[in-house]
Amino acid sequence: MNSQLFKLWKDKPLVMYRAVKIFNITNAEDFVLGSKMAVKEIGPVTYEMEWHKSKFFWKDEGILAYRRDTVLKFVPELNWVDENEEFYTLNSTLIQNADNLNDFKENQLIIKTTIKKYMQDTVDKSLNLPLLRGDCPKEEFTIHYRGEESNENLNFIQGSYGNATSANETNEISNAATRNSLDIGPPMDKKEVRFKYLEPDLCQCMVFIQADFVEVDGVKNIRFEVAPVVNGFNELDRSEFFQKSCRMLSNSGCCPTFPVVLSLPHFYSSPDISNSVVFGLHPNESIHNSFIIVEPTTGLTTSFVMRYQFNVKLAPSKNWGHVRAGTYPLYWVEDSGTPSEETNWYLFFFLKLPSFVLYCIVVWISIYVCIGVLVYNFAEYCYGGSSPTMEEIESLIESTESRDYRSINESELPEKESPPLLKAFPGYSRYVET
Repeated sequence: MNSQLFKLWKDKPLVMYRAVKIFNITNAEDFVLGSKMAVKEIGPVTYEMEWHKSKFFWKDEGILAYRRDTVLKFVPELNWVDENEEFYTLNSTLIQNADNLNDFKENQLIIKTTIKKYMQDTVDKSLNLPLLRGDCPKEEFTIHYRGEESNENLNFIQGSYGNATSANETNEISNAATRNSLDIGPPMDKKEVRFKYLEPDLCQCMVFIQADFVEVDGVKNIRFEVAPVVNGFNELDRSEFFQKSCRMLSNSGCCPTFPVVLSLPHFYSSPDISNSVVFGLHPNESIHNSFIIVEPTTGLTTSFVMRYQFNVKLAPSKNWGHVRAGTYPLYWVEDSGTPSEETNWYLFFFLKLPSFVLYCIVVWISIYVCIGVLVYNFAEYCYGGSSPTMEEIESLIESTESRDYRSINESELPEKESPPLLKAFPGYSRYVET
């Protein structure tokens, strides 16, 4: 079972999609003159997503190093939006390097581009999210796996980016299932109330809190929901968050730098921030929250929706003296996944089928017991009465033996009536004198 789990993780445990919704600035000219930013959401632009795992290398003590690439494919049938549609957005690259530019002008703060160009021609090509592409080289991640003997440590975070995970970092979040990715991991129990995994595209660990138990195809699963406070989505301060929540990645060259800021879509967990500088945002828990559903026995993720938003932070600057300082939205992403056909077959043969067989055995045993009871009661009803007990039989024998039949007098016998014919003769008596 464990070797098949590993093969499943290596190949394709989930069918995944990535939907991108972009904030189009509708008042670009007024914004650079000091007005609040007004945005309108366009999209989604939907891609088929796969995680290609390659360059597997076994190290000492069963540690496996590998490389993971995120590959997106644009599928026209899944989209209502044209990739060539134009929109206005903040020039985040220019903002990041504004202090080094002498001829920066306010009208360059906002650029006009197309969805296809902004997403870097992602058809059949590997994509790093636009704001991270310059800072995120292809990295190697490591997992801990012990072959067929045990899958208790399958996909458990052992280290990343060449940095070993210290004991303090491992125990930083107690009662948490810690993984190197969200698709598969060690078995879980009810004590693990938090789900923590490494998200390479965001260069950080994400933490989800146990919310409820749900049934998926008749099997009990655990549902985890995103924790905005733990993940640093409320304060939007990346530097402090990296130090407190995910130190193992703090030295990585992949981690985004100023002005990149992550949040939940539409600043769902921090509405005060959005209302202060932006019009057109509509936070909604049902469409902006994130969750992961895990089958605890196998550790397989049976469903997930991960939503996150990229923002740019504008600090006061001489280069844009009229523009209001604040955190502004650029676009948000919805990654989702459901079990692949291989995963469904695995869950059927190793989890659902044994449970079904056991259920059938219990049902048939119950049926046989009920039939036996009915047959017995029917026989009792047909042949009637109940057999005398041994005590009753012994009492009857004792009472019979105590009687002396030789002492019985004739007079004790009941008198029999003479036949009608003999009564016609006078002097007839039924007794014979001796």
